[in-house]
Amino acid sequence: MEPDKTLDLLGEICPMTWVRTKLALEEMKPGEVLEVWLDEGEPSTSVPISAQAEGIQHVSSKPGEKGGVAVLLQKPKSDLS
Repeated sequence: MEPDKTLDLLGEICPMTWVRTKLALEEMKPGEVLEVWLDEGEPSTSVPISAQAEGIQHVSSKPGEKGGVAVLLQKPKSDLS
């Protein structure tokens, strides 16, 4: 699945990783996919959990070749929030 937008948050700390991810998702159209690059550990686990709690689909999380984790999130096709 190809992302519609990519957000590089490597080096960012929680909770700003989720705040910036959420702001990016709010600017996207329903059904679009956001790729977020996060540091391993708390950011790469807490952002998908926060997204799912808000009805955003966590498509996948994959480690990058040079570090970090690429998290794919899909905005709900029917934006009821």
